[in-house]
Parts: sequence; C-alpha cells; structure tokens
Amino acid sequence: MTVVSAREIGEDRKIGSIKAGKQADLVVMDKEWNIVSVIRGGQFVR
Repeated sequence: MTVVSAREIGEDRKIGSIKAGKQADLVVMDKEWNIVSVIRGGQFVR
C-alpha cells in the first residue's frame, strides 16, 4: 500500500512507506526478478 492510500484510510502513521517503526512486508528480488528474500511481519520467511 502506498502512503497516499494509507493516508486515505487514516493508517499512514503505521503503514504506507518504508521507515523505522512502520509495518511492512517486503519481497527482495535480484536483477532477473528472482526472489532473494521475503520479510513478513518483521520476520524473514524466505
């Protein structure tokens, strides 16, 4: 979710951008679009 969408639902203090203290799920990919790692709920899943 983007910060604009998060702001629309009143959640931009918790989600919507990558900053210390905010919640985020991330997928890290290499230049060939292969999944390198997955972070969900602050935990490395892969």
